[in-house]
Amino acid sequence: VLQKMGQSGIQQRIREAFESSEQLWRRLVKYPCLRMLSQQPGGEGGVITVADVIAKPVNTNLLFEVVASAVVFQFVPEGCQDRVAPYYDKLNSWLGQILQRDAPLVPVELCELEHSGVVLRFCPLEAVSVPTPADTETFINCLDQQLEILSATVSHKETFQRLVSASSRLRLVEMPGWAGLGGVRYIPQGWESLLLTDQAKEELNRLNIQMVDRLRATDAAFSLGEGTDGLACVRFGMVTADTDVTELLGLVESVGKQEEDSWKFIDTMAEVVKKGIETATLGLQRENEEKLWQDGILRQVPVFGSLVNWWSPNSKEGAGIKGRSLDLTAGVVASTENIYKYHMQGVTTLGAKGPPEPLVQTPVAGHSRTPSVSSQQSNANSPH
Repeated sequence: VLQKMGQSGIQQRIREAFESSEQLWRRLVKYPCLRMLSQQPGGEGGVITVADVIAKPVNTNLLFEVVASAVVFQFVPEGCQDRVAPYYDKLNSWLGQILQRDAPLVPVELCELEHSGVVLRFCPLEAVSVPTPADTETFINCLDQQLEILSATVSHKETFQRLVSASSRLRLVEMPGWAGLGGVRYIPQGWESLLLTDQAKEELNRLNIQMVDRLRATDAAFSLGEGTDGLACVRFGMVTADTDVTELLGLVESVGKQEEDSWKFIDTMAEVVKKGIETATLGLQRENEEKLWQDGILRQVPVFGSLVNWWSPNSKEGAGIKGRSLDLTAGVVASTENIYKYHMQGVTTLGAKGPPEPLVQTPVAGHSRTPSVSSQQSNANSPH
């Protein structure tokens, strides 16, 4: 490759690389949120250009002070001189990945320095081709947009954490590898003081996953995350300056409350149905025993029972065991006598003369089974 380029071609390539580094450095140094870690091109004061170096001979020591083969920078809090916090390492990693994706003609690589943390490095001498001034302009435009997002996210993060800490239902979730605002987990009322069992953790996971599904239909800023404890959470990404963090958290809490209420309703209906089945079973068993005593033991004896039934048949009015129907609205188990006798089903309209009341009508009492986790927590917090 060097033979093909020739001496003049090599000189031109090196000159363009140094000029590209110089141009980018002078554009980046204007951002107060960027810390420049590579030397300033042009020597002390930055007054010597690459063109000046080529126009007149300079000694080797001055040459290395004047030209910059690479540009190294990182996003930091304004005025930061020490190593950045671990959170800024995640922010710089995110920034580097976005620039690599959206402005690939100015190639940057992510590096980690012991005393600085994660940094971005641009070295045109190592690139396949030197970026043009137009490529550099595209890179700066992209960088400018991303720096606004980074600054807004850092600014809103403090508000985000303060609002979550003040919420009775939301809890902050540790997410070491996430650069966005962070993660929150919705905790139903009464669960804060409980030692979560495996079953309770599954229910909590299912609740937060369903919340994320509903939230994503409203705003793509929400996503499903996982904390260091392995439990699901609602994850917030990067935000802009005009993002209303209070509104976003309010939406999460509102959706969580709706899901929680829905679960309580389903749990209550399941209890009503189960208790209704138990009540109907006991009623049918008792009615069957009463029928045996009313009809007499002889009717149950094979062959001889047929003779008794022929000699003294049962009355059709009282024959058979009535079925049971469960009214979920009223929580009442009733006989199906009216349905079969009068061919009617449903609630009698006001003022209309309905069929006689069924012979059996048993309200479903409060369930006696061991309540579920959600039921325990709901009952523990309900007023007495």
